[in-house]
Amino acid sequence: MDLILHGDNPWMLIDANTYDNDLKIPKCADQFIRLLDAIRDRYCSLIQPGQQLQFLALQIELIENFRRRLVQLFSSGEVGCISILNAINYLALVLTEWGENVHYLHLHAVHVGPSSNEIRSAFDQPVSELEHWTQKLIDNLATKAVNEIKAKSMAYRHDCWSSLPEQNCKEPFILSSTAGEMFQVMVTTLHNLERDLSLNLFTLTLRKIANQVDDFLFDSLVMNNKFTPAGAAQFNFDMSRNLLALFGQYCRRPDLLFKKVHDSNKLLNATRGTALLLYETLKSETKLEEKMNALKELGIVNFKNKTCIDVLERRTDIKLL
Repeated sequence: MDLILHGDNPWMLIDANTYDNDLKIPKCADQFIRLLDAIRDRYCSLIQPGQQLQFLALQIELIENFRRRLVQLFSSGEVGCISILNAINYLALVLTEWGENVHYLHLHAVHVGPSSNEIRSAFDQPVSELEHWTQKLIDNLATKAVNEIKAKSMAYRHDCWSSLPEQNCKEPFILSSTAGEMFQVMVTTLHNLERDLSLNLFTLTLRKIANQVDDFLFDSLVMNNKFTPAGAAQFNFDMSRNLLALFGQYCRRPDLLFKKVHDSNKLLNATRGTALLLYETLKSETKLEEKMNALKELGIVNFKNKTCIDVLERRTDIKLL
């Protein structure tokens, strides 16, 4: 174990051409899996299931020992979050696959006995612990990334949304000048995460980052500002042509990741007549079904009535009833 974790370049990634291109596999994780596989090769020819179970118990003990060693390396700061994530992700994926193998299914059935109703894998417990740790690390990674984005967002959040003048129709929209630093952090962060993480880990992290950014933009920008029609149009451009376009490089439907931004832009950019009619409908005693239909007609699919009213009241061209 010491040789695996403290040998020559243990955290160097295995050549992607050797395995699945979507996986980033540290050398130490690959060597540990090879060790477990070598143990299986040595004992699978034993005739007695009881003897094989002893070696299976050894494998599970080694897995737990390896996990604890990784925890120590991470807690001490000796190994970074991304390297640890790639290692435990690969380990969990392999153990899950092994758990469906006839050899391990047979041993597990012998272990639990014929009267047991449980249908589980021999590696359920270690896989569960690895997946739980993976989730915590992804949460921390996403939160750290979003905090860096937030730190560069102040100028954008406090832009002159309530006094932005109408733009000359002959001039094309460009990204708000105050958004430059915030978007640069996003671009760099997503690029680095995609480069360094296994694809399945990056996909999970991307979703968490998007959800947190969506909440942040809604709470800190939309609900903290008033919008002229020009301000709403500029915000819509920034979001649809820049934010969604950026995340669209990494997923098929970025609009599904930014549900609050999506609905906010629908409400802020509806024509004044449509917005007024919807506002009056939502504030009236109209049946809930009619209110829901009015929202669907505008393409609002996520917000409740009260939230829609609150967003509509962010428009400077709507007088409060």
